[in-house]
Amino acid sequence: FHRIVKVAAGDKCSFALTESGKLFTWGSKSSGCLALGPESPKNVVEPTPINPEVFKHQKVVDIVASKYRCLAISDESQYVS
Repeated sequence: FHRIVKVAAGDKCSFALTESGKLFTWGSKSSGCLALGPESPKNVVEPTPINPEVFKHQKVVDIVASKYRCLAISDESQYVS
């Protein structure tokens, strides 16, 4: 069970942030925002957790998405784009 606290959507990708800082993504890999690595499928149809190593194991506290950009902000005020 994951309590979702925020959802953000870009043009071809979506994100859900949980209370514990876990980030899930789904959508089209062509957007460049999925952060699932080169082995991920072209289209991700179900929410899939992003590996915490992407964020250097920092807790994600906020997410923002627009048509062409997506950002995850950590509790140490660092961001991954």
